[in-house]
Amino acid sequence: LETAHNGKASQFVDILLGRPELERRLHVFLDFWKNGWFIGSGSNFGVHFLVYESHPSSCHSRYMVYVCDPIAEEAENHPCEWQSLASLARKVNKVALLAFVSENHNSQGRKISYLSLESCLLKPQKSWN
Repeated sequence: LETAHNGKASQFVDILLGRPELERRLHVFLDFWKNGWFIGSGSNFGVHFLVYESHPSSCHSRYMVYVCDPIAEEAENHPCEWQSLASLARKVNKVALLAFVSENHNSQGRKISYLSLESCLLKPQKSWN
C-alpha cells in the first residue's frame, strides 16, 4: 500500500489511527482489498463501501457493506435498520453485508466477521380476513 502511494499511505493511516470508527472501516477495506476485491464508496446507498468482483468500470457492485459500531446507539444497530438495508440491497441487485470488527488485539490482528442480510428479508403476510 505504501509503495503504491509513494509513502503517502503511512500519513493517511496515521490520521485514521486513534479514531475507532475509521480504524474499523480501514480494516474492512483492507480485508476486501487483500483478497482481490475492488472497493468504492457506498455513500449513495447509505453504507460505507460497495464491493466489486472486478474493476467498477466493467461490472456492477456485488455487495453493499456497512461497518457496524459495537458500541453505537441502539438505533444504528437496530434490526429495523438492517431490514431497510436488506430491502434496498435486493431492489438494486446487491447483497447487504454487515461487517463486525473485533476490538481484541492479538498477534493475528483484528478479526472481521460478516453477516449477510440476504436471507433476513421479512416477507409480507397475507391478510388474515
